[in-house]
Amino acid sequence: MDSKAILVSVRRGTSDLERVLTFQRPGDIPIAALLENQLAVDGTGVRGEIAPIYEYLPDRRRILLGFGRPGSEANDATLGGALVSAERWLMGFLGQYGYSVEFE
Repeated sequence: MDSKAILVSVRRGTSDLERVLTFQRPGDIPIAALLENQLAVDGTGVRGEIAPIYEYLPDRRRILLGFGRPGSEANDATLGGALVSAERWLMGFLGQYGYSVEFE
């Protein structure tokens, strides 16, 4: 079976410590599957984010635990490492539906 390609854009988020991955929503992937995997659906687009994960102390200071997808545990000590993990995960997730991934 030939795989269909999805172009994923990786951009800076609202700060230098964030990255946003976006792509057009494939019609054959259930929206529930996207949402269950922390991917937001915005019309015909899909958005995932890599952001710093902090622990907040009682005195309002915060400690950087690492980077990862919001709502998850930090999965890497660096933004670059978390981005690689997220890109590899996205390739596997979309591959389950017969898609290959190209990054820009």
